Amino acid sequence: MNHDFFMNRALEIAQFAKGLTKTNPMVGAVLVNDNKIISEGYHEYFGSCHAEVNALKGINKETLSQSTLYITLEPCSHEDKKTPPCAPMLVQSGIKNVVIASVDPNPKVSGNGVKLLKDNKIDVTCGVLDKEQISLNEIFYKNMNKQMPWIHLKVAQSLDGKMCLNNGISQWITGSYSSQSVHQMRSHCDAILVGGNTFKVDSPSLNVRDIEICNHKNFTQPEKIILSRKTHNLEKKQDWVQYFQSLYLEKKLGSVFIEAGPELYSKIMEQDIVDRLSIFIAPSLIGKGKSFHAYDRADLSNLTRYQYQMEKFPDGDLLIDIRF
Repeated sequence: MNHDFFMNRALEIAQFAKGLTKTNPMVGAVLVNDNKIISEGYHEYFGSCHAEVNALKGINKETLSQSTLYITLEPCSHEDKKTPPCAPMLVQSGIKNVVIASVDPNPKVSGNGVKLLKDNKIDVTCGVLDKEQISLNEIFYKNMNKQMPWIHLKVAQSLDGKMCLNNGISQWITGSYSSQSVHQMRSHCDAILVGGNTFKVDSPSLNVRDIEICNHKNFTQPEKIILSRKTHNLEKKQDWVQYFQSLYLEKKLGSVFIEAGPELYSKIMEQDIVDRLSIFIAPSLIGKGKSFHAYDRADLSNLTRYQYQMEKFPDGDLLIDIRF
C-alpha cells in the first residue's frame, strides 16, 4: 500500500481548514479499503469534531476492521478540550490499522494516543510524511515547543528600501495584488499587531476583508493589538519574549501578524523572535523617506544569506518570504 499517496491526501484535506482552527492544528484523515479511499474527514473549525470522527462517520464495524486509517497527527487521548478524545473512539471502532504522520507535540498527548492504540492490538505506523505535517502546522508546533505565538512580520517597501515618507505616510506603496495577499496572511493569524505610530498615521482597519474565508460562518476576525511605548516598555529581548508569551498563555493567541513601520520593523528584528518575514516590494523609487535601520554593523563579514521564496504579482510587485 502506498502510504505516502494516502497521507498526502490527508494533508491536502487538512488544509481546507486553514484560518479556522485557531490554536488547534489542521488535521486530515482518510479511510482506505482495498487500496481505495472510501471516506475522508478533517478538523473543520475550532471546537468541531476531529478528523478521525468525521472520516469514520457512517462506516460499519466490519468494513473498519478491514480498513486502514491515515491520520496526519496522533489521535488525542486527553479530555481537557472541547471534544471527546479520539484514541479511545478508534479502539471502540474496530479499526485494526492506523498510519500516522506525526506524534502530537502536545505534552498531554505526546505518544499516549499511539500507546493506547498499540495496547489494544491496533497496528500503528508513524512518521509517514512527518516533515510535511510539521511544516503544515508550524504555528501549532511553535506554540507547543516554545509556549509562544507564531510571529509573522510583514513590511512593504520601495525598490530603494523606503517604507514611508519622512512624514510617516505609507499608503500605498504596493498594489492591490499585494493587498489581497496580505489579507490571506492576516486570515491565518489570531491577532494583527501594529505600532502606535503606524496606527496614528495610517489608521489601518486591522481586519480581513474581500477574500473568500470572510464568508465562512465559522471564521472570526483576528484580535487587534496596538503596541505603544506609552503602554508597553519593551527594551530588552526578555521583555519582548515575556510580552508575546503573555499573548499566548493568557490570551490564547497562537499567532500574531505584525504590520510594521520602519521603527517596529527594526526593533523587533533585533530581538531574534520572528518566525516568518514577508517583504512586499513595489517597483518604484521613493527617494527621501524612512527605512529599516537595525543592526549597527562594524563590517560585512558575517552577513546571513537567507533562504527565501519569491512571488511576482501581475502589477510588478514582488514578495520575498523568509522563514527563520
